[in-house]
Amino acid sequence: MRTDWDQREFTGGETMILQPGVLNYWRSYEPRKGLEMQQLVTRVPAPFNRLTVFDPRFPHGVRQVHGTRDPRKGRLVLHGWFTEPAPFFQGPLDPADAEEALNEGLAPLWDALEGISGLITGTLIVRVHISGRSGSVTDLKWLADTLVEVPNHDRAAAEALLEGRVLPRLRALVHNEVHDCLTAITFPTVPSGEDSVLTYPIIFE
Repeated sequence: MRTDWDQREFTGGETMILQPGVLNYWRSYEPRKGLEMQQLVTRVPAPFNRLTVFDPRFPHGVRQVHGTRDPRKGRLVLHGWFTEPAPFFQGPLDPADAEEALNEGLAPLWDALEGISGLITGTLIVRVHISGRSGSVTDLKWLADTLVEVPNHDRAAAEALLEGRVLPRLRALVHNEVHDCLTAITFPTVPSGEDSVLTYPIIFE
């Protein structure tokens, strides 16, 4: 079954995602500027063989479909959610062998981030390349970052938890702590000397 978007016999069907500015409407409000649908909602067409991925925290929906009732010419959608994020290894490094080093190395990270728990929300996914010869981290890349500060949090209380340190931008603080922690870990070496890759998700709720 194929949906030829340009020759479709129906209207609607686009994925609609509320634009971020609408969620904080009054901060960016301009009384002399009118707003229409295109300024409030992003509409994503659904041509054949397209994968649309977005942050589900944004209010979203699907524009009502009108037209043909023939299932051979209609809108067919496969909708799903990602599974619960978990560490994922690629390469010869055995995850069971790496678990102890990973858990031990991450302990300082959880301590460092304890003071900002509840002040930031979202998902941070990082990919690290691990040398098979030395076990050291040779490269680190951010794959996804949906972190946002929780609005109206008690910043003074957070700074008190951090022993009086003035909080920088929380996203930058998290990035720095994750980078410093992961690059300091030494993983087990492997006999072949081949490198491995760890994809590690961190969820802030």
